[in-house]
Amino acid sequence: MKAYGDLTLAGKLRRLRGLAEAALTQYELATAQVSYFGWHTNLLYRIDTVAGERLMLRLAYPGWRTAEDLRAEAMWLGALAHDTSIPVPRVMTTRAGEAVVPVSLPGVPRVWYVTLMSWVPGRLLGHHLTERNLEKMGALFAELHHHGAAWQ
Repeated sequence: MKAYGDLTLAGKLRRLRGLAEAALTQYELATAQVSYFGWHTNLLYRIDTVAGERLMLRLAYPGWRTAEDLRAEAMWLGALAHDTSIPVPRVMTTRAGEAVVPVSLPGVPRVWYVTLMSWVPGRLLGHHLTERNLEKMGALFAELHHHGAAWQ
């Protein structure tokens, strides 16, 4: 097996897809399709289920966040969903009830932490910086800061 560091980007993506597939076996869902979505600090896959549900699988780049940080993030997303009207992704748990899953495979360096979340439809307002969208972003950020200041 070729060393991970010697692989091209396409070769790394092919190998890393195995991490996504390994992680998905820990969830109670029938997967119809796993599609590469992007790699922006984290590796993202769009998951389409047999039931027609769309999900996002995030593989956190090793060293980017600790498992504890990622679990706290999952708890905060749950609190935001419960306490606010912000349309946040719902974190899916494994059969064992885990929100964050450590995954490793031979030929892939280090442990990657995986989180499976519901898909939030829409477009990224940051790509459409109109005066109205900046106003919406400001209101959203204010609500996030207000909630975060009180959340423990």
